[in-house]
Amino acid sequence: MSERIVIFIDGSNFYHGLKRNIGIKDINFLKFGKKLAGERKLIKIYYYNAPLD
Repeated sequence: MSERIVIFIDGSNFYHGLKRNIGIKDINFLKFGKKLAGERKLIKIYYYNAPLD
């Protein structure tokens, strides 16, 4: 039985980290998730943000 994986991405930190460190603002989340999962079975990717006050 292969391992399964679910990925949770903190949208604000992820976005600002990409922008600041790599200089990009968008990403293909499916390709990114598959890269992170490796040989494991990718079940789902959750991308979440909190509203600003």
